[in-house]
Amino acid sequence: GCLLNSLPLSFDASVLALKFGDTGSICEGILISIMLDIQPLPIVQPFGHQQLCKMYRNNYFEEEGIDLQTGKKEAALVGNLCAFQFWQRMFKDKYRLDCLINVVNTHEPKASNGFVAKPEDEWCAFHNLVPTALNYISEIYDDIMGTLHRFRPSFLVKINPPMYLQPSEFHHMCLRHEVLELENVNSLPLEAENSHLDSHRRCAATPYVSPADFGTTTVVKTLKTLIKEMKTQSAADRVTYRELVHGYVQPALENEMCVFFLNGSCNRGDTCHFSHSSRAPRPICKFFLTLQGCRNGNSCSFSHDSGSLVSSSITSGICSQENRATSVCCKRLLPAAGDGHILVMNDKSLQFACKLCNYYDPTKIIACTPGPHSFESDSVTKGLKILQNLADPSYLFIGGEHKLSVPWTKLSRVFWFADIDSNESISEQVVLQKFFQHIAIKTLSEKMSDLQVIVIMNNAKFVQLQVERLARECFLFLGESFMFDEATLGWFSDTPNYPRGMQVSAPVAYIFSMHPPTGIQFGDYASELRKVLYSN
Repeated sequence: GCLLNSLPLSFDASVLALKFGDTGSICEGILISIMLDIQPLPIVQPFGHQQLCKMYRNNYFEEEGIDLQTGKKEAALVGNLCAFQFWQRMFKDKYRLDCLINVVNTHEPKASNGFVAKPEDEWCAFHNLVPTALNYISEIYDDIMGTLHRFRPSFLVKINPPMYLQPSEFHHMCLRHEVLELENVNSLPLEAENSHLDSHRRCAATPYVSPADFGTTTVVKTLKTLIKEMKTQSAADRVTYRELVHGYVQPALENEMCVFFLNGSCNRGDTCHFSHSSRAPRPICKFFLTLQGCRNGNSCSFSHDSGSLVSSSITSGICSQENRATSVCCKRLLPAAGDGHILVMNDKSLQFACKLCNYYDPTKIIACTPGPHSFESDSVTKGLKILQNLADPSYLFIGGEHKLSVPWTKLSRVFWFADIDSNESISEQVVLQKFFQHIAIKTLSEKMSDLQVIVIMNNAKFVQLQVERLARECFLFLGESFMFDEATLGWFSDTPNYPRGMQVSAPVAYIFSMHPPTGIQFGDYASELRKVLYSN
């Protein structure tokens, strides 16, 4: 209840988002829930031109492309979800890749974030999208994820990557030489106020998203099932209330009522397969189980009661908080079978690195401290390699006097141990951004797609510093997060304010995995990154 009340969504949208999270698709669930509540939606909707609106939506999601019957509202939501995912995969990924190249390209001046505004407006207009809606949805998404990280529901332990990352070979080539004029659309007499749209060029490489892309079929199935589940539970609550107040009892007859008999139009008499009894249960109303709902209300000839609604639940129905940290945490952090080297960064006192040596081969662990320190030989495990005075993580990736003793390709884990003070928050965000940028540049240029990046940080600070957003801008996506076992791996000195209500405040291990942009779409960017990186 506290979590539902804290989400910046309506009640039904909040419940739907949490149910999606219970199925492992929290990213898609949040986006769909946001689109339930906001206007305008990402896809352009020319006022008064329903056929044109449908054509724009069909470029992203066409109902005939899947073997599933969907309602109008569901189709609109899935279409706009696909449009948002298309924007992320095509425009935002290109922008992120260019930003990474600019980071290592020290010979050219860095452009400000404002340079993307005009190209984004043009790209969105070319694909019938509203840029302000897309960016607004992104902001709300980050707010919702921040709230979830503060409350730590149990489904955050394992998070599936966004479905728009599949298939990895997704490709779209704009047809800029063809122009789709609105007056060519049949039966669409344009009003004078819409005549300015004629001059806008449109991408003719339609559909932009096919039914096989972005897990669309899976999303539709999950959405339909969850809506049915929510409607059924809502109806069950109403029936329970009537039973308590009015002594209502649901009829327990096998045959459903004949709706034609109710209207006086059944001509089969006693041979009818359906019941003509007034106590027989009515057949299920197919509109009641959609987002649009049934507009006939209590006068509907079909059933809106839970006794007739058979639903196979795919969620537990209970949103519980994550359990406390256990010693299993250590095994989940380390590579299986001792394969690969480990790089520990920002370990101020070497506490974390030394504790890891109790569970992993010390000769395969490299620890970095942000400042110069003198350590007693007895306190440091023999075989542990130490690099000191690395306050700026970029120095390690660039090379020079700070250089790894093993090839980067032999690394399987990179840890960032963020035990920070309150007055370090602003500077820590800048350092974290540099860390993610350079680890992404190194990973993409060396094609180390199996490398896992693990940030260990208090969950309240994780939200405050927008760590997940910083990582996502560098193609690093959160896959797992669980309570950090301080008793086994070292105590945090970071003690933030006591959490309010049901919110959590504790160190958490966040595991990120690299999902590189498609080479088919953006070319051989790995070679370009290597060229720029080593030329500097």
